[in-house]
Amino acid sequence: MFKQKLSTIFVGIIVVLFAIIGVYAIGSLCKYYYESQFNKDQNQKLWEQFHETKPGQDPIPTPVPGNTDPIDDDTKAWLKDKYDEMKSINSDYAFWLNLIALEQEYPVCFSKEGDEYYYLLHDFYGNENKNGCIYMSANCNIRSENFILYGHCMHTGQMFGSLHKYLDAEWAKNNRLICIYMEDEYRYYEVISVFTCDMSAKPFNWERYTDFTSPGLGIRYGQMAVDASTIDFGYTPGKYADRFITLVTCEYTHNDGRLIVVARELGRPTVEEVDWSDYD
Repeated sequence: MFKQKLSTIFVGIIVVLFAIIGVYAIGSLCKYYYESQFNKDQNQKLWEQFHETKPGQDPIPTPVPGNTDPIDDDTKAWLKDKYDEMKSINSDYAFWLNLIALEQEYPVCFSKEGDEYYYLLHDFYGNENKNGCIYMSANCNIRSENFILYGHCMHTGQMFGSLHKYLDAEWAKNNRLICIYMEDEYRYYEVISVFTCDMSAKPFNWERYTDFTSPGLGIRYGQMAVDASTIDFGYTPGKYADRFITLVTCEYTHNDGRLIVVARELGRPTVEEVDWSDYD
């Protein structure tokens, strides 16, 4: 009788524990999807604000990738207005990122001073959110020749959650364009390298290559990116004084995996045409 009662109590405890675990799991799942939807709504609001034109103002024409002609005064004024708008919301704002093929656009922040990983768990408005915000490496500044950007690989596809599409060679070769909107210019980039790695066995340390004080450093970075790439994009380092953008997110086929997408800026002059004293 005593054993039967003890057994009943034990079963009851197990049932209660499973119920608690179940409630916690459901609550965590609901919170995850709530934050994801909240983040999606916020990004949509930011997109609308960024692309909004003033009354009577014509939509700003999309620039031609690689076109090195100076942009007109109206476009410059529009870019400056949008930069100031985003900067007024968040003083850490750096520029606007357009992942053209993925049909996703995000504001990019500088790393928070004193807390490089702040934007892993905070959105553009400073709210706590597991989706975070796209942010730039603390080693970068607005003059860097290589912008290294970090973002979460969200299962919903938000942030850098859709970058895995670049692992498909055929898709990647046909969807190479990335654009950023800065305070006073557009920049177009084309993808030249895609690879995954374990953080304990990186093919090279991209964090070391943010500012190129000589043509050789840029060429070296381009060559390392090409050597690591699982896809041949036909890019040959060394012809142009390239600037790069490097996108980094988590990847789950490795123990501590990363997916890296490297792109070079279009319209750059040849190495011989660059006065490198400007970079001293």
